[in-house]
Amino acid sequence: MKKLILPLLLFFVVQVSGQSTMNIHKTDGSVLQIPITEIDSVTYTIVPGSLFTMGGGVSDIEGHTYTSIIVGTQEWMMENLNTAHYSNGDSIPNIADNNQWSTLTTGAWGYYNNDPQFENPYGKLYNWFTVVDSRNVCPTGWHTPSDEEWNTLLAYLGGASAAGGKMKEAGIVHWTNPNVNADNSGGFTGLPGGYRLNTGTFMDMFDYGYWWSSVEYNPGTAAYYCSLWHNNSLARMAFNYEAYGLSVRCVKN
Repeated sequence: MKKLILPLLLFFVVQVSGQSTMNIHKTDGSVLQIPITEIDSVTYTIVPGSLFTMGGGVSDIEGHTYTSIIVGTQEWMMENLNTAHYSNGDSIPNIADNNQWSTLTTGAWGYYNNDPQFENPYGKLYNWFTVVDSRNVCPTGWHTPSDEEWNTLLAYLGGASAAGGKMKEAGIVHWTNPNVNADNSGGFTGLPGGYRLNTGTFMDMFDYGYWWSSVEYNPGTAAYYCSLWHNNSLARMAFNYEAYGLSVRCVKN
């Protein structure tokens, strides 16, 4: 049986003028008093947010802080990674030149369109060589998820055909309209940060979000990633060139 944590209401039974009364302490500070004799039963409606609970959060080596969520047995960052250093302090180069980006076989990052205005809230785009570097792009104690860890998350949220809506930030502040079935009930708060091609060209901000897996599909060529789309509820696992620039989410060890 799952334990339900209900943060919205606190119940106390007290004596008021000789009569037992249930006091309901609401989050706005008010107290609703109901005589016990008037209560037939007490039921709870669990909101969609019960698919996750808040985690302890984490900070990277640069001091950026990330909110985290606990979904099933996993703890995930609720925000995209935004560091320019590995966890040992070594720098990750920012490569703006398209020709240079296209020939890399080592770690690098860039802002979408090489424009720092996209740093918040989208974070940085990293090639796959960054996420598998032994110096670890994620904070100490965290790592880039494998495709198996991504699939565990999707399964917990109802499978790939439904998980996307539960993982996308709701509304159209950041997502292109329509943001189909986006309610963020899984807490992932996925954002459409787009991606960078192996040629260096940038694509699809506001429409799609892409996050690396640490696992190769074809050694030396392609690796797995997870994507979310504005026009459907899918959370799609696929693969693409390792020289692409995608967003990164970290999961706790």
